[in-house]
Formats: sequence, C-alpha cells, structure tokens
Amino acid sequence: MKPSELSPALKHMIAEQEPVMIWGPPGAGKSDLMRQVAKDLELELRDVRLGQMDVVDVRGFPIPDLEKQVMRWLTADFLPPMKIGNKPNKTRGLIFMDELTSAPSATQGTLYQFTLDRRIGEYVLPEGWSIVCAGNRKSDRSVVHDMPAALANRLNHLTFEVDADDWQVWALHAGIDEAVRGFLRFKSSLLHSFDPTSHAWPSPRIWEKISKKVLNKGLPVSTESALITGYIGEGPSLEFRTYRQVYSRLPTVEQILADPKKAPLPDDMACKYAIATMLDTKITPKNLSAAMAYTSRMDKEFQVLTLRGALLANKDLHSCAEITQWLTQHHAYVVG
Repeated sequence: MKPSELSPALKHMIAEQEPVMIWGPPGAGKSDLMRQVAKDLELELRDVRLGQMDVVDVRGFPIPDLEKQVMRWLTADFLPPMKIGNKPNKTRGLIFMDELTSAPSATQGTLYQFTLDRRIGEYVLPEGWSIVCAGNRKSDRSVVHDMPAALANRLNHLTFEVDADDWQVWALHAGIDEAVRGFLRFKSSLLHSFDPTSHAWPSPRIWEKISKKVLNKGLPVSTESALITGYIGEGPSLEFRTYRQVYSRLPTVEQILADPKKAPLPDDMACKYAIATMLDTKITPKNLSAAMAYTSRMDKEFQVLTLRGALLANKDLHSCAEITQWLTQHHAYVVG
C-alpha cells in the first residue's frame, strides 16, 4: 500500500485498538508516516526500537519483594503509566514498536501477551493507547529474524510501498529542496533504488538528508559532490549533479514572472520538470496572472504538474477565479 492508502487503514485500526505490523524496506519513510498519523490523531507517540532491546527491556526487570516473598517486575519506561496519581491514565497515545524483525525471537516473544491482551504480566496498557509495529523483510537485506508464528497471527499485516506521487506531496510540505523534487519527478526510479552491492543507495530518508544536510550549505563543489556520492552512490550522484548543472542555467522565477510571455521555455524534458518544480511553491494570488501566462505556454502535462503543485503548496490559490476557470477547462487532465 502506498502511504496515502496506508494512513487511513492505520487510523482505522488504531481507533479499533487492533495491533498492526507494517512491512517495508529500510529508508522508505515508515517512521515519518507514523509521526504524521500520530499528529493527525493528536496522539502522543512513543517510538520504541526493538532491534536495540533485550527481553528484560520489554518484559521489565525482576526485583524481589522480600516482605511478601514474591518476584515483581519494574515496568519498561516506554510504557505509559496505568495511573496518574490515584486515577486511571486517561491520556491517548501510540506505541510504535519499530525494528520488530531486527529483534531476536526471544525479544519478539515478549510481545505475545502485549499484542493479544494489551498487557505484560501485571501491567495493562491504558484504554487510550494503541500498538503499531514495523520492520523489514528478508528481501530487504537488513538484519532480520523470523517472526514467530504465534506473534504473526496476533497482528494485522500491511505492506508499505514507496510511491513517487505521495512522496512529492510530502516533500512539498516538508521543505525539500526544489532541485531534489524536480530531479525525482524527472527520475522517479531513483527515489528508492536499493543496491545490494553498494553501501550507499537512494531512499526517501537519504534524499531528505541530502536536501537538509548537504545542499545550499556553502560547501565547496568537490565536498558537496563527495557527500552526495557518500549518501546515494556514484551512479545516482552523477545523474543528480548533472541535473543540478542544467537546473542552474534555467531562467529564475523572478525572470519568468517579470516577463512571462518572453521568458525562455526549455525543450529538454529534465528542464521542463525543473521549471515546474521551481515555480510550484512560488506561485501566490499576487503573481498568479503572470505565472499562468507562462505556464499556458507549457505542454498540458507540465501545466498540470506546475499548477497542481501550486494548489498543494498554497491553499489561498483555491479561491482565485483564474484557477477555478483553469480547473474547469482542464478537469480531464487534472483528474487523470
């Protein structure tokens, strides 16, 4: 399931307090999705990395009660308290148990009772809290242990699939560099391209790092290139750097809006994607007329790409008469 399909399914299962297992490749954005779901539902999110835990980290640590001659368990700190003061805990939250399949079978086994009965020993998960698990598959070439059948049968299993269109919508609101967005519109196959022969390969997580940690930091060209290659490998890095060189020679947004009828309109496909991505976040009600004068010179595909992105980026555009008229005239293209 792509993220836009997975999100409503997760929200339903959370409302039903049914535990879910999300399967997906590393770096795809499972954690980002869970943060967004928790935010949408106004839930506290507790992110637990099971791959780093042993049995006692989940089950709790045993301590003797000498007075009663019994063994008790200190509750794991990622679990919300059953009571606040003398009253039941009425908070609402989500326990996201990531890296489940990276945990040894014994650690996974501590979740049998938790996922089925919402309890671990004497501890009972408060009513307003839900459980979502996630992990990689053996085909993802990560450190993966088999999931015990008894645990698997307690979970609803959903698969996370990287989707270029969904990622573009996310990237638009996440402040991802427009050159990265434009390149991945042009070369969507490099959004997530696992290479088992390389330590470095492209993924949504890595493109976000490149955008926010490497680009536009005033680094020497050689340093920037080396860091990009270190993230995504030589082949993808060369393609991205070549795209950016083309990108740098395009007319600026200011030049386009100042003279939309005469500003250069590129013929090269990569440049068309670059122009569309360059413009989408810059279009406002004030410059809409100039922007549409320029986009009207584009192929229909790139008109739609530019203005659909602009509508996602700036909700004020929805009330503009020019946009309403354009949507009416191009409804078939937009819906398609």
